[in-house]
Order: sequence, then C-alpha cells, then structure tokens
Amino acid sequence: MTSRPRHLDHQEPVDELEALLGFYAARRLAPRVGAIPQIRRAVFEHAEARSPAVANPADSWRGRRGRRLVAAGLAASLALGAAATVVTAGPASPFYDARLWIEAVTLPAAAEQRAEAHEDRLEARLAEAEAAAETGNGAAVARALAAYRAEVEAALADVGDDADHLARLEAALATHLVVLDTLAGEVPAQAADAIQKAANANSQAADKIKEKKDKKDHPVRPEPSNRPARS
Repeated sequence: MTSRPRHLDHQEPVDELEALLGFYAARRLAPRVGAIPQIRRAVFEHAEARSPAVANPADSWRGRRGRRLVAAGLAASLALGAAATVVTAGPASPFYDARLWIEAVTLPAAAEQRAEAHEDRLEARLAEAEAAAETGNGAAVARALAAYRAEVEAALADVGDDADHLARLEAALATHLVVLDTLAGEVPAQAADAIQKAANANSQAADKIKEKKDKKDHPVRPEPSNRPARS
C-alpha cells in the first residue's frame, strides 16, 4: 500500500483533501476505469478519518451553529407554547394559579386602569365558574369562585376612597350577586358551598363600600373641647 506523504501531516483539512487527491493522481497516472471509484472512496475515507469536520458537515462549525439555532428555535417555540398555555389556563388546569399570579403582578399602576382591570378579572372569574358548571366540574367551579373572592378583596383594597371607583365597584358587585344566585341552581352539589362563600364575600364588600361612601358623605366632626381657653 502506498504510504502517505509526510508533508501533509499538518495541513488544513480542506487543503489536505486536495493534496490527497493530487497525491493519488500522481501515483496512479492511468488508473483502470474500475479503480477510479475505489480511489475516490479511499480518499474520502481517509479524509473522514482525519477531518470529521470536513467529511461530515453536521460536525463542522456551520453544522454546530445550525444545530444550536434549531435547538434555540425549538426552545423558543416550547417557551411560547408554555406561556400561551399559562395565560389561557382555566380553573381545571394545573396552570391556573400561575395565570392568576401573572394577572396580579401585571395590574396597571394607574388607579383608573387598575380599577377597570379588577372589574374585568371579577367578570372573568365568574365566566370561568359558569363554564365549569356547564361541564359539571364542581372542583373547577370552586376554584374559580375562590379566585373571585380573592379578587373582590384586592379590588376593594385598591379602590380606596375614590367616589367614582367605589360606585362602579358597587354596581359590578350587585350584578355579580345576581349571577351567583343564578349559578347556585346550576352548579354540582360539591360547589354549593363555594357559591355561598362567594356570595358572602360579595355582600361583605358591598357593605364596606357603603360604609366608605357614608363616611365620605358625612365626615365625623371632632367634638368641641370643654377645656377653658388659655389667656
């Protein structure tokens, strides 16, 4: 077997492949027709053994970069899919609590937008409870109504003493109470307690709103002091 020239030991892979072809051509100036495929196979087998990056593009820099891009794209797709799953999760989903947390931390800072967001979330929780009741999922109904109660408390805390916001929340709660009364006749028996708790939270919040409005309309005046004036 013809030995490989020593001057090729330290050349770059691409140059080495060209040099190997030239070396084989010089050694076999007139190869038989049937020997040409064997020569080509021998050359590429040798090049593959010496330089996998050349013989196997998947292991080259571009190949590795391509695999990284594909992996990054797949990871991004999975992340987007997971995010979409979380933000649309209903009370029957294991991601429901994560969705509620995201909604809580992304509430607007401005008072007007924050009040509107609370109203939207209260209606969303009732809609989720209604949807779960239609499927007979009492556990999901209870979970949605527990979230409704927590949202009532958060809305009441954020509304402060603003008269307009108090009036809007009071009107919304009155509408919700009608929805809860209607829902009471539709939910599975295991969710009846959740309905009652939600109705109680609604009524208690309405009472607190009335107290705030009364204090605002009729502020308590300090009683006059009986101490004699200093001379």
